[in-house]
Amino acid sequence: MFVFVSCKETKEKENSSLEQDKTQVTFDKKLLNGAWAENQEENALFYIENDSIYYIDNQDKPYSLEFRGSYFSIHYDNYTSKAELIKLTKDDMIYKSSTGIIKLYRRADQVKEAKTETKETLLVDNNKKCDMEKVTVLKQQLPSASKESILSFLSTISVDCKNNAEFGQFSNEVLFEVLKAKPIEVLMIVEKENVEKDEVYKMLENPINDAINLNKLIDSINKLELQSVEKSKFLEALKKALEKYN
Repeated sequence: MFVFVSCKETKEKENSSLEQDKTQVTFDKKLLNGAWAENQEENALFYIENDSIYYIDNQDKPYSLEFRGSYFSIHYDNYTSKAELIKLTKDDMIYKSSTGIIKLYRRADQVKEAKTETKETLLVDNNKKCDMEKVTVLKQQLPSASKESILSFLSTISVDCKNNAEFGQFSNEVLFEVLKAKPIEVLMIVEKENVEKDEVYKMLENPINDAINLNKLIDSINKLELQSVEKSKFLEALKKALEKYN
């Protein structure tokens, strides 16, 4: 995943770091163009065209890509993410971000496919469970996330992830964030799509962030002009969480 920095880092720090170390090795920016994947068998995660990056599950929303020396910056709606490029060739790239050193492979055969990937293909890919990358993609897009990204995220939540503490904590945090930003979309996806509903409810009953305003979240869902079983179940789960933390 093209993850550059934690969302918790401040804009000021990232902007100032972009100016530093102008003696770094420079790379041919044109080599960034194309589709990129985790390995040579996986589907592309995103593709780059000049000064824009397009994530496969939200291709209608390009983000500005800035390249200076050996540093990248991606300008999302509410923050800027940054990483240092270590290697860039016609076949692969290696970069360093807050998550560590990451290697991606160019998928030359997927440039066109990446641009026209169908919803059906995305839904097949959504079946991957405990996928930190999909959680990260959604968090980067918030608060203006696409339905495809929300579905992709919710599909990663599974009973199979119960022993994955890192995924559990991160997905719990993002679940409450997306519910706050896109409550109707979340409820409708849980109701209509193939997600593990019980695991979603369990997360809602057990928020890990005690700074979440559960009363406000309950009130916002109550006000939704939506009559569904899922709405009642979401409210029930959130009220259980409220009881635990009061």
